[in-house]
Amino acid sequence: MAGNQFTTGGDVADGVLSQSGFSTTYTTEHYPLGTIRVEQADGFASGVADGTAISAGTGNSAVDRDVNFALLGGDRTWMFVNAREDVLAGQLVKIDFTESDTSTTACYPFYVEPSDSAGKAVRYLAGVADNDIDAGEYGWVVVKGACVILGTGTIDFSDLVKTHATEGSVQKSVGSDTEFCFGYSLETKGATLAGYVQCVINL
Repeated sequence: MAGNQFTTGGDVADGVLSQSGFSTTYTTEHYPLGTIRVEQADGFASGVADGTAISAGTGNSAVDRDVNFALLGGDRTWMFVNAREDVLAGQLVKIDFTESDTSTTACYPFYVEPSDSAGKAVRYLAGVADNDIDAGEYGWVVVKGACVILGTGTIDFSDLVKTHATEGSVQKSVGSDTEFCFGYSLETKGATLAGYVQCVINL
């Protein structure tokens, strides 16, 4: 492990202005797995009104840096994990139980993969990626607060959300299945970016 230093700022040459250290991925365990950090709201809230255009590459989520996700606000909590499969920005991830130590029947709680089952128990979920994390690499996922998530089906403003069988995706909760819910939508799916929805989660 290399120390506990955060990188701040962004790759200005590539047009990404002042992206936080939470968007950085690593090939080594740069922080202890399971490390928790809180990001202050002023580190990612766009400060630009909903529906207002922004300069290309300056967006506040790596799901699409050309889009203004104006509903993202409030402090949010991140966790440092290891991706056992490729994880894409905006995907919900779960604990990867296939990475258990079969010699001791132990589970590694911070090894993750995209969630791929409907109605997955909340306690098996690890967070939502805000940037791509390649298989075998390390990075941060949002476990509490506002984020952008891949959605499936119709999701309306203020719907409770739960897992869907589509990899890394969420769906609206219906009927009596609220025990699987871990957040709520801030908008109708696709209102800001096709296929995605801004949500507040609590894992």
